[in-house]
Amino acid sequence: MPIKRKIVKKKRKNEAKEALAKASGGEELELAAKILGELRERNRRKKVLEGKN
Repeated sequence: MPIKRKIVKKKRKNEAKEALAKASGGEELELAAKILGELRERNRRKKVLEGKN
């Protein structure tokens, strides 16, 4: 009997979506804005590094 293998793709974590989902109060909204700012900065640095290569 042949063995069937199932390929499972790993889901990428959507950090921005989680940050917004957690934001319900003023303090949490401020934290979500900070997280989104850090993600934006990380993506900008990543593009700069890719441009150098």
